[in-house]
Formats: sequence, structure tokens, C-alpha cells
Amino acid sequence: MDYLVLTPAQLSVVLRSHRKSKNLTQKDAAALVGLLPKTISSLESNSERSSLESFF
Repeated sequence: MDYLVLTPAQLSVVLRSHRKSKNLTQKDAAALVGLLPKTISSLESNSERSSLESFF
């Protein structure tokens, strides 16, 4: 899947959609990428307030 993400709101939608398409919980996704579940939650719900460093 290729997505063009131009805004933090679009990033939230794409991240949540991709996670759900893989049937992953936020906890599962966090473990796979080495982040805390609260960071995944923040990126999905309020990405404009999340740091890009966390995402990368």
C-alpha cells in the first residue's frame, strides 16, 4: 500500500488503518516497532502533538 501523507491528521488515519488491517492491537504494534503503546495511541489519535522522532 502506498499512501501520500500530507498532514498529521492523514498520518493518524493511515497508521490506524494499517494497524487494524494487520489485526494488531496498539500494544502488539508497539512491541513490533519498539515503542510504548501510549506512543502508538498518541500517533493515531493526536499525531500533530506527537514528535516525529517517536514515529521514526
